[in-house]
Amino acid sequence: MSTKLCKNCASKIPVDAHICPTCGAKIEDVSEVVEEVIQEEEQPKDFREVLFGFKKRGPFYKWVTLLLAIFLGWLGIHKFYERKFYMGLLYMVTGGFCGIGIILDIINLLAKPTVYYNYY
Repeated sequence: MSTKLCKNCASKIPVDAHICPTCGAKIEDVSEVVEEVIQEEEQPKDFREVLFGFKKRGPFYKWVTLLLAIFLGWLGIHKFYERKFYMGLLYMVTGGFCGIGIILDIINLLAKPTVYYNYY
């Protein structure tokens, strides 16, 4: 038996129901909304979210970050792009840790996927 969710109380009801047996509200066709909710629930969470309660920040694009690191790394612009403002200020003051931090960031970026997320 296929079911859908009530818009008011979120209880499962039969697809052909016109009135929710739980709350008595009139049911509209919400099958598209139900599919979106089910798809969101099925996505696995990262262990950092589950264990430590970190929140996902992003998406960031590898090639944008890499170009910013190569050309403006000494100003810390790639760190500002990743929303790491304090690291961006530190790179700006120290010249990207005298270039060593920039080189390490470029190597690290080459190992990341094309679209990546940061956690805070």
